[in-house]
Amino acid sequence: MKPADGLKSRRAALKVLAQVREGRPFEAALDGAVKGLQENDRRLAHEMAAGVLRRQSALDARLQALVPRGLDAVAPILRDVLRLGAFQLSALDRVPAHAAVDTSVMLAKESGGARAGGFVNAVLRRLGDAPPAPLAAGSAAERLAATYSHPLWLTERWLERYGEVDAERLLRWNDSRPRLVLQPARASLEALERRWKDAGIAVERAPHDAGLITDRRRPQDLPGYDEGAFIVQDPAQALLARYA
Repeated sequence: MKPADGLKSRRAALKVLAQVREGRPFEAALDGAVKGLQENDRRLAHEMAAGVLRRQSALDARLQALVPRGLDAVAPILRDVLRLGAFQLSALDRVPAHAAVDTSVMLAKESGGARAGGFVNAVLRRLGDAPPAPLAAGSAAERLAATYSHPLWLTERWLERYGEVDAERLLRWNDSRPRLVLQPARASLEALERRWKDAGIAVERAPHDAGLITDRRRPQDLPGYDEGAFIVQDPAQALLARYA
């Protein structure tokens, strides 16, 4: 794939980040940014934008060490370009390193010209060559908060309640990409599952049959959306309703 072929999804992700920072809700920003894109580009844009927001503290900590003037001195749009590139390099194994760097450089050039492109290229190539980041110094709470991009007060609360092992497991889970869970609204779980599988959609049952799980990111793209055949609902809520 040529670098230019991957720009649509990266442009969309960058647009989402800019709008979220202006105060727009994530889902509203995403819907507008990915309109007209192919399914694979929509999914990648969603994963990148959500991943940057979810891991921003950890990404910034790694980038900070590579920017001589400090990350705060970088223009906001270039900071997000760097974060997108860093997220791909650190979290998306299926994206080749050269594609992550090259597309980020092209985004930077679109917003800031050749000089901005050269800056992003230098930072991301140093990041790609750097060894894995060492564990953050400080207390267990400070280390875990920095590693998993969570507020210190919340990390301290979870450590107190659950202990270090379970707290870290919870932090790691909270940083993972959520999957879409849907509940049938008009037919049985079995009928909806069969309908989607017949349409070639990968789907599996949630634990205790508390809904259907799919990696599709947009409910409106699923068969039955227009007729209200299903709703988006967390499995825990479905189980509460079942046993209420």
